[in-house]
Amino acid sequence: MARPMTQAMLDNLAKGRAKIAESRAAKRAAKAPKPETVGSDDTIPLALPVIGAIESLSRVEQVNLREPLFEALRTIFEGSDNLISKTNARKVEAYIWQEIDDEDTYFLVDALIRSGARVPVVGTAVRTVTHAHKLLRAGVILMPRFIATVKHYSDNGGFVLALW
Repeated sequence: MARPMTQAMLDNLAKGRAKIAESRAAKRAAKAPKPETVGSDDTIPLALPVIGAIESLSRVEQVNLREPLFEALRTIFEGSDNLISKTNARKVEAYIWQEIDDEDTYFLVDALIRSGARVPVVGTAVRTVTHAHKLLRAGVILMPRFIATVKHYSDNGGFVLALW
């Protein structure tokens, strides 16, 4: 028959669980990018980050993510205009999103960062867009060429795999 747990046994169990929780938290903290370096080229991978907990921006992130978020938004604006230009029926060059000047872009950046400090979903979105900036830039470079390639095949009779 099982013995009832004494207070000393319960205390030891609680201490053991606390140590396990501390160990797990330390491991998570070791894996996370250091807030002082978030946004530097050395810490931003060329792959989408795995989104962990949905969290508001820390004060350090609010400062360190300002410039990377500005660059990411400028890339998004450029890519949006490129996509619109390549996909409209008349092939008219679009200059819609790039028309947003630096002053207005910084206004948007500051509004997103302020909101991200209060609203966890926005904070996570800001963090993700900033970390994905290199991937966004690669898309801006490659997407117009992909569209031009498809158009080239369409204008010239399609794709034929005859190498001889």
